[in-house]
Amino acid sequence: MALPLLNDLRNELERLYIAGSALALDDPRVKRHLPALQKLGERAPVFRNLADRLAALTETEASPENLMEAGTMLYSILYSQGRTDNGCTLKPFAYSETPLAITQTRFSQRDRKEIL
Repeated sequence: MALPLLNDLRNELERLYIAGSALALDDPRVKRHLPALQKLGERAPVFRNLADRLAALTETEASPENLMEAGTMLYSILYSQGRTDNGCTLKPFAYSETPLAITQTRFSQRDRKEIL
């Protein structure tokens, strides 16, 4: 799987989300991902579809819709290929049932009533 390639492309699309879709026209940072995605598209049509959307984004007058379509397709691929576990084991939460020692503080009786 080409997760590093897709994560790098995600960073570039997030940059374009902030900068605006008008700057996507002939953007070399996005265009450098096209050959690898087209090669992956020979085996999986979803990558060909993503490559076509990126080509439309960089070669024509870029509209916000083109950017959103490419980003949605990329996030869908990353979501379906990602992992949700972090490899850690869950441990029970340790807590104490001892009450707070408000009586040993320097609060007046009026302040204690407001706290409680």
